[in-house]
Amino acid sequence: MRLLLLSGLVLSQLASAQTTVTLSPTIDNSIFSESNNSGGGDDNLFVGVTGAQAQNGQRRALIAFQDLAEIPAGATITSVELNMAVTRGVGPPIPVAVFETTSAWTEGSSTPTNAGGAGAAAADGGATWRLATSPNDEWTTQGGDFDPAELTQADVNTSGTVTFPSTDAFVSRVQGWVDGATNDGLILISQSSNTRSAKRLGSRENASAANRPTLSVTFTEGTSATPLTSSGLWFDAALPGDGFNVIESAPAAGKGTANAITVFYFGYDATGARLWLVSDTVPGPFLQGQTLTLPMLLGGTSGDFQTPAPGSELTSWGTLDVTLNDCTSGVFELSGIDGDKRFEASQLTAVSGIDCSLAR
Repeated sequence: MRLLLLSGLVLSQLASAQTTVTLSPTIDNSIFSESNNSGGGDDNLFVGVTGAQAQNGQRRALIAFQDLAEIPAGATITSVELNMAVTRGVGPPIPVAVFETTSAWTEGSSTPTNAGGAGAAAADGGATWRLATSPNDEWTTQGGDFDPAELTQADVNTSGTVTFPSTDAFVSRVQGWVDGATNDGLILISQSSNTRSAKRLGSRENASAANRPTLSVTFTEGTSATPLTSSGLWFDAALPGDGFNVIESAPAAGKGTANAITVFYFGYDATGARLWLVSDTVPGPFLQGQTLTLPMLLGGTSGDFQTPAPGSELTSWGTLDVTLNDCTSGVFELSGIDGDKRFEASQLTAVSGIDCSLAR
């Protein structure tokens, strides 16, 4: 009995350590295969096929949850569910799969008349079957660009609610967004061959709050280590002529909640020639006493301190491991094609007006 009680206590503690937040979409839209119409301002989204339209018109729903501020940096996602209300439909239940879109798209303000099942002329840049953003930005593939690896799937009926369940793939994708990966949202695509099976789902503009989509995300808090700001110049007095410029900046829209960190190295290679390296940008922040690894790229030819080539043309050099002891000291370790180099670094200059320890 004691073992059972102890197990129950442990499970209770684990459960209490998890937090669930309910997120609202930032943009959504419907696209229609038989026209260049859009539905960004509509109360509803459409998915499935309707035989009432020419070419047995396909409908696909686009939806993005790009405001992830309620999920703290360092959180570990454990469950993700997409919840939607079915406001109308025809035909039998249909399987609908959710995929990650791989191109940015625009909601626009197209507001169809009547039931909205055919959309309306694209307005304010709204996405269409052919265009990610009207009037000129085309999808690579008509009908929307998306990763073919399915995230989750559910059967959608003609009424009621539908929950697209949590899967490892869905959790992994949202974890990536939180950690700083590009977030272009989701696309819902019918997996049915039934030519009269279109379903209408509530959009974020729906007059009834109960009909609006939500994303339920459950997570555990990240490490309790103190996050530190790092922007500034760092050097090791024992290695004159070498140094690092650390830049930490707020994430761009759709790039998760973590600050972005980029590090430049200016110094010398194994032959004594000048060497300029630049890191890939990675999500931060630096956490006190914990190592952050950054891939390093050659920022220019040896001895060249001019503007580096475009990122797509930079070649890999190696890695940089950074471990900050506090806001003014830490260890920087380079490891790459020129060998290894360790710096017991101190911050020479910092950005004025920014506190060292970040409250997150």
